[in-house]
Amino acid sequence: MWQHEYEHFTPTHRVALIDSPGHGKSEAMVGNSWGGMLAGVFPAYYPQRTTAAIGINCTASPYTWCGKWATPSREAPSVCSSTPPTSPPWPPWPPWPPQPDQETTAMTDNAQATAVPGWVLKFMDAIDTLEFSEGFAPLTEDTDMFFGTAHIHGVEAIKEFFIKIDAPLNITHEVLEFWTAGDGVRLLRGEATMARKSEPDQVVRAPFMHIFYLDQEEPIRIRALRITAGPLQTDAVM
Repeated sequence: MWQHEYEHFTPTHRVALIDSPGHGKSEAMVGNSWGGMLAGVFPAYYPQRTTAAIGINCTASPYTWCGKWATPSREAPSVCSSTPPTSPPWPPWPPWPPQPDQETTAMTDNAQATAVPGWVLKFMDAIDTLEFSEGFAPLTEDTDMFFGTAHIHGVEAIKEFFIKIDAPLNITHEVLEFWTAGDGVRLLRGEATMARKSEPDQVVRAPFMHIFYLDQEEPIRIRALRITAGPLQTDAVM
């Protein structure tokens, strides 16, 4: 699993590869993700079998996995007790089900459907044509865009991102609904029609949602933009 890293770092660093559980003779127990939670609980029950325990890319939150994270220095808790611990260092458990915060409630209460404003139509046209001048005027070097799991910062980087994903395509974006909400939040729902330029007859459609967070309205300046798209027949266009 770590062979490439081993080969890269051994010329300049001392590298130790950890064996998988039940293999080799590693004295340290290393857990990744949920395995990291196990690595935290295991020493509390079996300190005599543990030299060291390491959690990688895992949570230390007391709310995860029945809220039980243990160390060899503390008495072993019940892994799935129905009664949450009340003594330090555990904080109080949050209410269940989670209650909406005031900001979410306010946005839900005052969001209203409106006509699609001109700046949104120009923004969509800029994405379709990859001619960014007027349509991208609301974006700045401080704008953050979140497209699925990607995070892109600044208008120039956002332009490059759309060129990368849309240049191979014939694509049009149609806005079907638009809402305004408080605190500069704007939401829209639409549908994109697309085909690879090399295979123009293979047309697919994908729904999309945009959430704009505005810094100001006159002129429009976008602080952040979140985009989700799909599902679609990915193999037909990629």
